[in-house]
Amino acid sequence: MQAERAKHRQAGQRARLALDEATRARHSAAICRHLSHSPLWHAARRVGLYFAAAAEVDLSDLFVEAFATGRIVHVPVVGATGRMHFVRLSPDATLIRNRYAIWEPERASTAIPARRLDLVVTPLAAFDETGNRIGMGAGYYDRCFAFLRHRRYWLHPKLVGAAFSCQRVSAIAAAAWDVPLFAVATENGVHRFRH
Repeated sequence: MQAERAKHRQAGQRARLALDEATRARHSAAICRHLSHSPLWHAARRVGLYFAAAAEVDLSDLFVEAFATGRIVHVPVVGATGRMHFVRLSPDATLIRNRYAIWEPERASTAIPARRLDLVVTPLAAFDETGNRIGMGAGYYDRCFAFLRHRRYWLHPKLVGAAFSCQRVSAIAAAAWDVPLFAVATENGVHRFRH
């Protein structure tokens, strides 16, 4: 199973890297637009967003939209313990690169429990048609949102993957620790999964 997952991860990464910069920028803008017009976004007050790295979907337009509409924005930070948590981001925050070269606030505020977020937009390397997601392999999102695996009904937060449609792969064999996506947003729109 691990070899198949690695194959899917590499395929998704190659697919997004094959897009030229202008296409990635155009698709990223469309993804942000689809998300900001979705009922999921309109129902969310506390949102978790990420800073893009390695040709991921750029959420810059969504950050602007979130601050303009008074949403409370949180971003992931990986602490010294190796656990990911979400901290509040102010519009004027000074950003620095972390050990993975990903932007994060220089002075992180107190972490918010992940359960208190309404909507979290997640990066991914690959996804399938049922909502299975493969990240970069470190498992940060799966560990942070492990509590969602034990719920009978999906409440908060709703995890929405941000991906280019070319990152869709054939069926991903879900591992025991995987947390499925509630929906995925691509340049073609927002697709909600049935769970």
